[in-house]
Amino acid sequence: MLISRCAFSIAFAASAGYEGVVIPLDDFFDPDKLSDSQIDQILATARDARIRIISIECMWGLNHIAKDATERKNARAKFVRCLEFGHRLGCKFVGTFTGGAEGATAEKKDNVVDADYEIVDDDKKK
Repeated sequence: MLISRCAFSIAFAASAGYEGVVIPLDDFFDPDKLSDSQIDQILATARDARIRIISIECMWGLNHIAKDATERKNARAKFVRCLEFGHRLGCKFVGTFTGGAEGATAEKKDNVVDADYEIVDDDKKK
């Protein structure tokens, strides 16, 4: 069951005395795979355990600056869905990184943050 893995993380954190958890996006915990009722179950589990979902980590498979335009577009769209998912879960932030820029110069690497801000800005314009 999809919820059991997330519930286990929440229950473990509560039993260890933590007040919050960071949950990584994976094959279980994914905004494109969870139903509204499953998300409600996750929220209820966290609330009942008195655990806050601090953040979700969207670290793998989201190369926001991929050379391929389709891959880049899909990664950015997925990240926006992750931001919305994080908001629904009450997260203060959503963790990510770009995935790297093969062959990029130092100047390009210094400007990678601009690409991440562009994701949010593009979504606001819609």
